[in-house]
Amino acid sequence: MSTTVERSGGSALSEEDVIPGLETSVCEEFLSPANVGRALRRVEANRGAPGVDGMTTRELRPWIREHWAGVREALDAGTYRPLPVRRAVIPRPGGGERALGVPSVLDRLIQQAIAQVLAPIFDPYFSPAVVTPASRWHSTASGSFTDTDYHVPSPPKAGQSQ
Repeated sequence: MSTTVERSGGSALSEEDVIPGLETSVCEEFLSPANVGRALRRVEANRGAPGVDGMTTRELRPWIREHWAGVREALDAGTYRPLPVRRAVIPRPGGGERALGVPSVLDRLIQQAIAQVLAPIFDPYFSPAVVTPASRWHSTASGSFTDTDYHVPSPPKAGQSQ
């Protein structure tokens, strides 16, 4: 295990990060070459606009080949910081405009790599939200909105199976 100290003063990757029974920690899994390669293919396929740095998805693969070691080092050390998002405004189909935040393609790559590892871990704890014409989002008397068909079950207690 690395004992690199991050900016918060704690270890970026410690024994607590390792899940018992797994050969790698979650951090190591999301940074594995196979996972980062899958994430890169997904970001390239999604295309999308460049972020504040102006890098396109076509430029990402060559840039990664040259700079991945430094990015990986910053991620391992806990010192990597995403770039600010680029603000964009797009037209709505029915008129008006919608504001968007466009992250850099490198930040999208890292987000995708993390999501590919975390989604299978956490998705089993969520019930699918089923929205039918009779159960659309409802406004309560207080003016807040609720979706009556969405339920988040509690994780199983230690020693219980799902």
